[in-house]
Amino acid sequence: MATSVENATLTVTVKEQLYLNGKNRGSKTTHTFANVDEVMSFIKACADNTLTNLLTFQADSSVAGSYLAVGDVKYIRLTNLDTSVACEVSVGTGSSDYVIHKLGGGQSYVLMTGVDDTFEIGVPAAVGSATAGMDDIRFINAHCYDGAVDIEVFVASV
Repeated sequence: MATSVENATLTVTVKEQLYLNGKNRGSKTTHTFANVDEVMSFIKACADNTLTNLLTFQADSSVAGSYLAVGDVKYIRLTNLDTSVACEVSVGTGSSDYVIHKLGGGQSYVLMTGVDDTFEIGVPAAVGSATAGMDDIRFINAHCYDGAVDIEVFVASV
């Protein structure tokens, strides 16, 4: 079956508005991702005191099931839809290698670099070598401690 989906460009704009002491201190940055032809958008309920898998990535080109191809993912946004309850988001390169970010009520976590050779846990391999020691992200999980939350997940891939 031939596809009728045409590649598109995702445009992401980050904007801060702040007037401090009568001066505009805000900023606006726009980034585009060309050739996007796949999007995943869903809301995941995360129960209190439970680890919830949000996304899983695989380097193999024969990706199937619930895995996403590491090299294809270009942009990820997670938003905690609860207004007051925080959760923790863990981004990992392996079963014991991960970093945890607190995601407060209404806050978002954005990855604009994709997941391929994006992350390094621990001491950098070498100063000045930007990609030395970088690993692929393999999973993103959420863990809530103070109540259940809903997390909106948006992923753009090529």
